[in-house]
Amino acid sequence: MTYLLGCDLSSYNPVSDWDLLRSKCSFLVTRASKGSTGVDSAFQTIWDGAKQHNFLRGAYHLFIPKVSAKDQADNLLKIVKDRPDIPFVVDAELPANLNDLRWGVCSPLEITNCVWDILTRIEQKTARIPELYSRADWINTWLLPIKDWSHFGLHVARYGTTLPWWEGDHYKPKYWDEWDFWQFQADSVKDGHAYGLGCDAIDLDYWQGTEDELKVWCGLQPVQVPPVTLEDRVARLEIEARARGWPV
Repeated sequence: MTYLLGCDLSSYNPVSDWDLLRSKCSFLVTRASKGSTGVDSAFQTIWDGAKQHNFLRGAYHLFIPKVSAKDQADNLLKIVKDRPDIPFVVDAELPANLNDLRWGVCSPLEITNCVWDILTRIEQKTARIPELYSRADWINTWLLPIKDWSHFGLHVARYGTTLPWWEGDHYKPKYWDEWDFWQFQADSVKDGHAYGLGCDAIDLDYWQGTEDELKVWCGLQPVQVPPVTLEDRVARLEIEARARGWPV
């Protein structure tokens, strides 16, 4: 299996050398919005720079509890005016745990319905299935099995392990049989400058496949069907002839 390297960016990760970053990463997902009105101050700069340097681009929204799902989805769609290459991502990590009371007491049912409604509205408005970004302990704590979560793609955070890690892993999220993107490194690894960032921190991701396969998955280029050779045609005719009882 081939794994394609990408990164997640925000205003916390200013890019100082786009060429260096592009030499290492093929795609990036950058924060666009937060809650019902928040805008990432670096979004447009990163968005435009990524286009100029031929990245496959994605944009994500930071979910905030106890805020209208409709307003949150619409905030993202208002900010990102160009169609992303990679489907939209909803970053669901808050509340951080059951003792996080910054938004008052939140119930799993309340969080379940709000996150689901954001993802659903994005799909309805864009005719494209978005991704959910989170980690296993958050998903397994807050998202109830009353929704078909596997309908949406998974951009999963899992650190401190190596490939392959999914099957039988203690930190595997419920509801999904596979991940689309895996964030395997976050802020604690201080090598952002080595990737062309003007800071220490960088979040790194893997996509399962090649850059061309990611383009096909994103709908940016058609599926490449190998040409049928003369040998293939002869072999198919022989199989059909045998099935009909004809001499070969």
